[in-house]
Amino acid sequence: MKFRILILLVFLCFFSNAQETFRYTEDLRKEMRYKVEGNGYPNRGLKEFKDDLTSLFSQQNICRKLEGLPLAKIFFEVDFNGGGQPSISLFGTTLKANESTLFENIIFDQLNQIVGRFKPAIYSDSILTRTYLVEFYLNNNLEKIIVTRPSFEASVHNRVYSNRCFTLYSRITGIERPHDLFYATEIDPQYKGGINFLKFELNRLLKNGSDIIDTGNWSKDSVDISFIIDRDSRFGMFEDFGVKSNEERLIIEKLKLLSCYWQAAISGGRPLNCAAKYRFVYKYAAPTDDGGQKKVYLIDIKRLIASEGDFL
Repeated sequence: MKFRILILLVFLCFFSNAQETFRYTEDLRKEMRYKVEGNGYPNRGLKEFKDDLTSLFSQQNICRKLEGLPLAKIFFEVDFNGGGQPSISLFGTTLKANESTLFENIIFDQLNQIVGRFKPAIYSDSILTRTYLVEFYLNNNLEKIIVTRPSFEASVHNRVYSNRCFTLYSRITGIERPHDLFYATEIDPQYKGGINFLKFELNRLLKNGSDIIDTGNWSKDSVDISFIIDRDSRFGMFEDFGVKSNEERLIIEKLKLLSCYWQAAISGGRPLNCAAKYRFVYKYAAPTDDGGQKKVYLIDIKRLIASEGDFL
């Protein structure tokens, strides 16, 4: 009996360690850290990062500026150049569009004060010029800003972007409407990480950094895109979907690369093929005189109600 208990404890210990290291790349020496030293050392400075965030957001003037801040997830990417200097290459939150303008600028300014404390990974005596995702939650609780659940994800170089899950449906041989394609379900299909993280990832693929600012050269527009998330959580469209602009074509191309990162709709405890419709609000700038490509930057994504008419 004691032997069985011992075996069980060993198994649980092994499983726990496997879960703990799952987030890392193939080698801890390839992970960046915050303030702490140690090549391959499991401590990457999460406690130090949380302590510094708490100190920053506890300042009285910052608390006043963030009055009314709801619980929000903050995510940003730390990018290291060849000299090992860190910078914020992309920034996003789960705040709604009508809440985000003022709050996000304040939060971003605070993060810029401490981003220089991130240390690059050094592997085989060389600095790794990788990009890493950092996340944490902020909440204004009784006039006090609370920082919770900080995390350093593995290098985003490990994130695989591919259209291998993209499904192109034929109206003849594909999903039969309306018997097998649902327009209303108990739980809607959604992007893993939420709609704001979808915007964040699309801007990453559109090669937009946090240095994008409003100028007189930017114009604003929106496009509604209807698509299908099937019961296997794959993103798809009908083969004869119409594209009305180059901006829409560009957004759809990037959506295809995120085709594997969705969650299927659920009703009655089972996944279903479901229609979805999103409005993508973006700003864009014309190509530069030197032949550069047109810039498209997503400002907001809104979930709309899909109907059968959207797929005719």
